[in-house]
Amino acid sequence: MTSGYHQQTAARAFARRIERTSAGLLLVSKTGLLPYLDFDLDRCTADLEKISPAATVLPVSARAGDGIDTWYEWLRQRALLARGEDPPEPPDGPRPRSSVAAPWPR
Repeated sequence: MTSGYHQQTAARAFARRIERTSAGLLLVSKTGLLPYLDFDLDRCTADLEKISPAATVLPVSARAGDGIDTWYEWLRQRALLARGEDPPEPPDGPRPRSSVAAPWPR
């Protein structure tokens, strides 16, 4: 495992990189490995909210298929916005910003 100092340094570098971008999505991959890693998704979400309140955290697992449909929907909506079209609202209403995205039913 990495030392606390290295984790804090990496976290600060990541925060600076996020501040310089206008990304609205943090895609967390390999979520099937989370039980075996020293990574706190809730803390990551809370930290991201501090530096980029409009961002959404989307956990995905290609192996299990978790979050893939939601990610594709996010991409589709951004494509509609880029073309100047209004994307439809999710069935359960607007999603709060800086939250962990739940899959939208199809």
